[in-house]
Amino acid sequence: LTGAVSDEGAAGSIFYNVPVAIRATDKSGGEKVFAGCYTLRQVNAQIQAEPPFDPIHTENGALKPSTADFEEALPPSCGDGPPPPKKDTALEQAKKAFLATYGGQCDKQFLADEPTVFSIKYKDKDAQPGDPDKETRLFHFSCSAAAYNESSVYYMTDETSAVQQLQFAEPKMDIRYENNDSNGKLLGMSIVGFQTSGWAVNSDYDEATQTITTFNKWRGVGDASDAGTYLFRNGNFSLVQYDVDASYDGEQNPETVVDYNTAP
Repeated sequence: LTGAVSDEGAAGSIFYNVPVAIRATDKSGGEKVFAGCYTLRQVNAQIQAEPPFDPIHTENGALKPSTADFEEALPPSCGDGPPPPKKDTALEQAKKAFLATYGGQCDKQFLADEPTVFSIKYKDKDAQPGDPDKETRLFHFSCSAAAYNESSVYYMTDETSAVQQLQFAEPKMDIRYENNDSNGKLLGMSIVGFQTSGWAVNSDYDEATQTITTFNKWRGVGDASDAGTYLFRNGNFSLVQYDVDASYDGEQNPETVVDYNTAP
């Protein structure tokens, strides 16, 4: 393993200090961990007298046996510079999961973007007076953008749970039109079940209300759509409101088909 590299210049050369951890296996099959620093040197090409070119090379190294686990043995820094910021393991796990699942589906312009990260502090429902706040972290990844809808996915984690993708509950609707034509008169609609989706369309997270909202346009003018509101409660998001506008009448007049916003 190698860590964050620092460098310094001196007398026509650049020296690089590299934190290193090595896991070695001896002839008997036993494993040992060594940790320390390597110094690499790059001599300025303009002062090299003649070919062949002398590339960057290891100048020296100093390693010592370590009793730490291999992943924890890596020194935070070498040389006199400040140690690098601590690696955000949860963020890296979320990025890895996103690329593994959606790397072949999302627009390339979004794959290189960093996610938006939110920290949600809250008191557990069973918390006692004086208990510290719990924290859940939310990672928002943009995935694709069409003419009027942008699709995203979310991952979340807390102190005890691994990174996992957030799933959004949605009602399954039975929508009836006159002459079975969506351009005709809307006769009625009813919920026939519920399903979940990993996609959030035209979504936004509001830190003040701790809610994720979605707004899925069925066509560009937005006169037919569905919209969900998901409230953070006790470490997870729950569907509290769902609105459906199925009329295709040129106006935005959604009907609320799920309403738990008034629940205690």
